[in-house]
Amino acid sequence: MFKVTKYKRLSLSFLLGALLLMTSCDYLDFDESNRLYDEESVFSNFGQTSNLLNHLYSYVQQDFGVIGSGAMRDCASDDAEFANPNNPVQDMNNGNWSALNVKDDVFEKLYQGIRAANNFIAHFDPKAYDGYKNNSAYLKWKNAFQYYPYEARALRAYMYFELAKRYGNIPLTTDVLTIEQANSIGKAPFNDVIAFITKECDEIYNHLPVSYLDTKNKETGRVTKGFVMALKSRALLYAASPLHNKDNNKEKWEDAAKASLALIDSVKSKGWYTKESGANAVNNFASKEAILFKNNKNSNKFEQYNFPVRFTSGATSITGVCPTQNLVDAFQTKNGFDVTLTESGWVCDDPEFDANAPYQNRDPRFYQTILYDGEDFKGQTIETFVGGQDYGPVTSGGSATGYFLKKYIIEDTNFAPDNKVTAPHFYVVFRYGEILLNYAEAMMGAFNDPDYKDGTFTLSAREAVNEVRGAVPMPAITEASAELFNNLLRNERRVELAFEDHRFWDIRRWDIGDATQKDIYAVQIVDNAGEKTYKKFKYETRSWSDKMNLYPIKQQELFRNTNLEPQNTGW
Repeated sequence: MFKVTKYKRLSLSFLLGALLLMTSCDYLDFDESNRLYDEESVFSNFGQTSNLLNHLYSYVQQDFGVIGSGAMRDCASDDAEFANPNNPVQDMNNGNWSALNVKDDVFEKLYQGIRAANNFIAHFDPKAYDGYKNNSAYLKWKNAFQYYPYEARALRAYMYFELAKRYGNIPLTTDVLTIEQANSIGKAPFNDVIAFITKECDEIYNHLPVSYLDTKNKETGRVTKGFVMALKSRALLYAASPLHNKDNNKEKWEDAAKASLALIDSVKSKGWYTKESGANAVNNFASKEAILFKNNKNSNKFEQYNFPVRFTSGATSITGVCPTQNLVDAFQTKNGFDVTLTESGWVCDDPEFDANAPYQNRDPRFYQTILYDGEDFKGQTIETFVGGQDYGPVTSGGSATGYFLKKYIIEDTNFAPDNKVTAPHFYVVFRYGEILLNYAEAMMGAFNDPDYKDGTFTLSAREAVNEVRGAVPMPAITEASAELFNNLLRNERRVELAFEDHRFWDIRRWDIGDATQKDIYAVQIVDNAGEKTYKKFKYETRSWSDKMNLYPIKQQELFRNTNLEPQNTGW
């Protein structure tokens, strides 16, 4: 089914340009005047081959302002609101998106990446470098290109997963297609795509290193054994989830658990990763739990969109991502008690909870995720209470919800014209904490018992969750009820992985949009001579339909290729 098609003596402009219309060709070092390189010459030049492979990494997805100007996908979940009411992400919240008005539109782009990967895999041949054996750099090249075809296959599998989680059934091929072939290919079932991804991960595993720091080239940010194991873990978890597992097939949950446990066992026996806590888990490229982080260049754009406006020196007039009260209520106290804000005030059974200082003594992850009223920031105090410096209509720079985003923020960023400070941003693609939570969820799906383990599944769901909580640190979950544990597990995933591009997709794969996506809440804080009162209010009522569990395929694509029919249900 997955036969690789090779095309001899094609011009480089055809090989790379036919479906790479959205990318520039300046990553290649070739003569723009004639563009007569064929694949033989391109794939016998180490520099050009290396650039072709590195280009595939540009298709790794992240959620730094992917919708409109600055909006994250979480702004279309119950975790956040984007303050600008005119941003395109609002169409996803008010139901105004469709096959004619698509959002997060990566269908064409990811297939461009897949075609580039297919082409690379079809034409790369390490023997092409045999003539360079006397070159002083040959051994370094050889060390690098032994991994190249497997990196390309891993990235192709990842791109297929990114498409499948958005669209469900999708075209699947390993051939280098002509434009005519690409415009006539039909869709493969979602489960077949997942089967392909997991098979690729299994075949690739032994051909990739644990870390490139142990190789001659000392590189970071490349796909590894851990990456393909993490991809398999996530892909099988999605396949086992309610959206794609209507019959609740327990074997799918067991397969997902086995995939996650394989990586967990490697971590425990070989020390590949370590669960970390604090901002170091996401903002540090050297994080000990980083499986793959995407390295972005120095910039202040993320801070421009998400700092309270008064700290941007006029760079923007509207703040961006505003965490909701829905999310804030997910963070327990440091003693493990739930905290809920109602229309009448705070509710919490923790004897140490102070309703007059509700943001004190909370789960440490709260302080890594949320910028809240009364917090010190850049030498000043955040004021989201009525009349405070950070309160007011969003068009005046206030927070839409009473909170600002802190995760991924580099506080030292400065916008002053005479003292601009920028910093690199590292976006989490995979980290170890997710794998522990994937495993716990899969075990509950398979056995519905938080303490179940046996000779195959040697770690219980409770032990996996408590490993995540212990690193924070937060108290262990001791409740025995399966129903309560499942609720706590989902909540744990929400707070641990907040703004790492999970909540948006978890809502869909769990098929819980109708229960979570409609009512979005904020906080109103009134300061009476130093005494503050807190009240929850409904900020927005959103539109939800179960068709939104999958994206619509753009109508233009359906016109171009009628074999992509039928359109996803409801669109």
